[in-house]
Amino acid sequence: MPMDEQNNTPETEQSPIPERDPVTGKRARRDPKDLNAFENFYENFRNVPVKYVDRFIALCVIALVVVVAIGIINR
Repeated sequence: MPMDEQNNTPETEQSPIPERDPVTGKRARRDPKDLNAFENFYENFRNVPVKYVDRFIALCVIALVVVVAIGIINR
């Protein structure tokens, strides 16, 4: 067998996407080429804490209620 060939048996083959990073314990990132449009969009917000996302959603709901209330009053 030539030296440049690798032995790719199922036992030695590594998974292309490990579940967790062994050092940090965080989930491993996938290659951006393998992501669809939604996954690629959400990848930008990966490091945003959930409390900020919750506050943003609450702010949007409050703004929607205010806009609807102004629309009803001006009718």
